[in-house]
Amino acid sequence: MGLFSRSRKVAKGGLLGVEPGPQGIALAQVRHTAGQAPQLLHCGYLEGEPTAQAELLKKAAAEHGLTGMPVNLLLHPSVYQMFLLESADVPAEELRDAMRWRLKDLISEPLDNVVVDCFALPEDAYRGRNRMVYCIVLSKALMQQYASLVHHAGLKLASIDITEMAFRNIGLLAGAEAINLALLRLRTSEGLISVQNGADLYMARRTEHGLARADQDISS
Repeated sequence: MGLFSRSRKVAKGGLLGVEPGPQGIALAQVRHTAGQAPQLLHCGYLEGEPTAQAELLKKAAAEHGLTGMPVNLLLHPSVYQMFLLESADVPAEELRDAMRWRLKDLISEPLDNVVVDCFALPEDAYRGRNRMVYCIVLSKALMQQYASLVHHAGLKLASIDITEMAFRNIGLLAGAEAINLALLRLRTSEGLISVQNGADLYMARRTEHGLARADQDISS
């Protein structure tokens, strides 16, 4: 099972984006209509520790008529690992299995306890070097926990995404087709910089400083 969906098809009635985080859970209900920009129907942030988020999500789904909707679950950057490695020389359909063994000595958990997914960078991303690939690692136990969170709320888990790929999709909506586009996202304590051309992601790099550090720099 992969971590993120390559398909961008959205259910007719729309899709609910859910991002559980350390201090709360973010929601975004989006409707996609052919030939039109996506329409944001509802968004919100429910403050609460992870242990309280199942009930918070269930209550919000009932209050806003979201019960039964398909969910794209967005993984918070703090819950998964991402490695940039040289790609194995195998067909695309065998890449994930081949890269699992390269991760064996880089992670603390046994391979049987994690889910691995990967995506290759464009061939010209690292000129003069072998093709590179991003590998994402998530605990199976945590994935099962998220599936239970969605099920408990009366929702249907349709796909799981990582922040970097969701950011790539925002870039496409912002007009990245056939141009180079750099995006910056700042959270409280960290950030993300990405560079893409169309749907091709050339770089996705996390930063150790976020809005809190920026506020300190401005006030000093």
